[in-house]
Amino acid sequence: AWTTPPELPTDSTALRLLFLSQIQKHHFRRPGSCHDRIWLPFRDCLQHLIIKRILARNLKKRRSQLDLTQEQAAEKVNITAKYWQRLEMTSQVDLPSLPTLFKISKALGIEAYLLLKE
Repeated sequence: AWTTPPELPTDSTALRLLFLSQIQKHHFRRPGSCHDRIWLPFRDCLQHLIIKRILARNLKKRRSQLDLTQEQAAEKVNITAKYWQRLEMTSQVDLPSLPTLFKISKALGIEAYLLLKE
């Protein structure tokens, strides 16, 4: 099972450096079993974290534009305030399900794809 490091850098340069250090550490030369075991989970994890960072930033920005507290926004979507807090935290890795994402976008009066747009 793949686990994320406790603190991944958020800027692209630091992410590239982290990736390069992993490549050097594991001596990737060509695609194969080592590549599949290490690179693919790492790549998927990075993509997940990038999406999470964008979503968290956009949720917070839209909620602020509407002058809503986290509790008010969560109530509009019919989710717990604790879950909303986790969605806005970039240190948490959970992403909402698609139905929840659409409920959030409807409650915030914004298209769902805009919540995922950088």
